[in-house]
Order: sequence, then C-alpha cells, then structure tokens
Amino acid sequence: MEPPDQTAPEGRERCPVCHLPAVCCLCRHWPRVETRARLAVLQHAKDARRVSNTGRMLASLVRGAGLLPYGLPGEALDIGALAARPESAILFPKEEAAELSPRLFGAGAVPTLFLLDGTWSQGARLARRLMRAGGRVARLPPGPPGRYRLRRGGQPSRLCTFEAAFRALRALGEEEPAARLEACFGQWVERHLEFRARGGRPPPPSADF
Repeated sequence: MEPPDQTAPEGRERCPVCHLPAVCCLCRHWPRVETRARLAVLQHAKDARRVSNTGRMLASLVRGAGLLPYGLPGEALDIGALAARPESAILFPKEEAAELSPRLFGAGAVPTLFLLDGTWSQGARLARRLMRAGGRVARLPPGPPGRYRLRRGGQPSRLCTFEAAFRALRALGEEEPAARLEACFGQWVERHLEFRARGGRPPPPSADF
C-alpha cells in the first residue's frame, strides 16, 4: 500500500501502465513473470490515477494476476468468500497476523495473495472489511527498509504494492520470479527519479533486459 501523492499533470502523455512519458516507456523491455502463487491486486479507484501507483504495473507483469478495482461510487468489491478460503491470505502488516510462509497454506496448496493497492487508510479499511467476512491476514517477514522513494511522507518500514509482492513471493520460496520483479521495480524507481531530476525532460530510452 502507498501514501498519497499528486496525480499526473494534464497534457503530459504517459504510459498508462508504467506511468513514464511515452517516449521512454519501460513496458516493452519487461518480461512476463510466471508465479505459482496467485496474485490479486485490490486497487482503490483514486490511486489508479496516480503516476506513482504500482498496482497496475505489477498486474501487467505477472501472468494471471488479477486487478480488482474498488472505491467506485455505487460499486462494491464482493470478494469476501474468496478471501475467506483456506488457501487465501490478505497481505497487511498487522502485528498479530501470522507471518507469511508456505506452512501457512498447507502442503500442496496454491496460495492466493490479496494485495491492497491504495493509501494506508484505504487499505486498512478494506482489510478490516475482508477480515469481518472471514478473511485471514498475513504479514511479511522482517526485512530491510523499502526502496520506494516516489511519494512524500512514506515510512521506510512501509512498502508499496509492487515491493510487497516480490517480498511475499520470496517468503513463499519463489526466488526466481521475486528476483525478476525486484529488478523491474528498481529500474522503474530509478527512471522516475531521473525524470524528476531532469525537470520533466524524458531520460534516454532504456536498454533491453
């Protein structure tokens, strides 16, 4: 989940997935990543418009990942039954939550992870709602500070949706897809920071992966 920032300036053409200027879009360089775990990104409608949002990018990279919007007027996210399944877990840093590991799901189970994509307050409200419907919350194992530096007011202990996803996969023993996603994430952050440092002028195109 991610603290708030500003939406993209009007009149600036950006890729709708990586949110970079179209002339230096990274999407064509990124691989499609296969994971054993199923990932479902629960994306708040307001966060989808922010250039620093990572949920849409994650869903586009991971084959089979779902992107489920919520927070739209008159539309409810009805996934309580799915979140309550024994093979499902809602990723949220609740102190009393069980630590994410393969043992949490049992031998042979294919985990489904629900990733909350929005501000911390939006994510906390949704997590509570899913818990009331019987959903189970899991937290990530302890790790280094987050490397996400695109939003003001964030705390090093808080991770964006994309970073939480590859750390979750690593906790489940999926090292190869986690490493590939982490490489994409690092390049994306650096490209955005370079773009800001250049005063909005696009950096040179990226080399292929």
